[in-house]
Amino acid sequence: EVGLAVLGKFCRRFNIGMSSGPWYLRLVRRRPLLESLAAHLNPTVRARASDKLINLNAQIDALISEERHRDERFE
Repeated sequence: EVGLAVLGKFCRRFNIGMSSGPWYLRLVRRRPLLESLAAHLNPTVRARASDKLINLNAQIDALISEERHRDERFE
């Protein structure tokens, strides 16, 4: 199934590479493709993408919280 292959490859690439600015913004920019896969016609792709989206949102929230905490310590 192409949808599952795309989802797997896409999710493996979430946390690799380089980015300027806060890391969570990189993840936020990648969220729309995951959201589109969560609306896929294949129910297996939909379910896995929805689970990954929940995890991604939790990761983004954690990174934002860490950044706020770091900024507060700096001030």
